[in-house]
Amino acid sequence: MTFQAATSVEIAAPPATVFAWMTERHKLSRWVEGDLSMMPDASGFHTGYKGESTVQGADGSTRTLTYEITAYDPPHLYSYKQTQSGATTLAEFRLSETGSGTLLEASTSTEWDVDHMEGFQKMEQQAEAQIASAPSFVQEMVRRQIEQAERQAQAANPAIDAKMKTMFDESLAKLKQAVESGD
Repeated sequence: MTFQAATSVEIAAPPATVFAWMTERHKLSRWVEGDLSMMPDASGFHTGYKGESTVQGADGSTRTLTYEITAYDPPHLYSYKQTQSGATTLAEFRLSETGSGTLLEASTSTEWDVDHMEGFQKMEQQAEAQIASAPSFVQEMVRRQIEQAERQAQAANPAIDAKMKTMFDESLAKLKQAVESGD
């Protein structure tokens, strides 16, 4: 299943300033939450740069997150691919000069593969263990329900797309506020 979001925001600062807030770790940490250890000094960025870190999930598990810059043309274009177990995210940020600063056009797309998501795999294993002792007609019914849940999880979900766009908009609003206040 794929979740997508696209948005744009005008920021009252030149593209080079906005770009620095998107790529310099000490500035990025002021508006982005999470582990930025995979981010080198911005002078180390280039198309093809790869980084890796370990992140803690909401369930307490740890997982490896990889990061690759797929396009890097300061101060106009920055895109990357971020991969973790069961999910790949592509993000692109295009910056253009306007009369009052910068127009930032951003898009993101996350592809979820439930067959490789640890939580979904654990749920399937637990369900299989629980139904193993059930009568055969119950086993078949529960397996069909699991298959249906997996098909639904793979289908597009407008509510989740809307939530993802809201989160994306909120993130870029934080960037705008940080840049404009010089936080």
